[in-house]
Amino acid sequence: MIETAFTPIASLAGGVLIGIASTLLMLTLGRVSYSPKIGR
Repeated sequence: MIETAFTPIASLAGGVLIGIASTLLMLTLGRVSYSPKIGR
């Protein structure tokens, strides 16, 4: 079970998850900071 954690598939899945998380954060932060309705 431990060896399967270092397979290329696991690394690709981790990279995809990190990419999706970063894009969602950028979109949400961008919308909140540039949206006239929210904030000031």
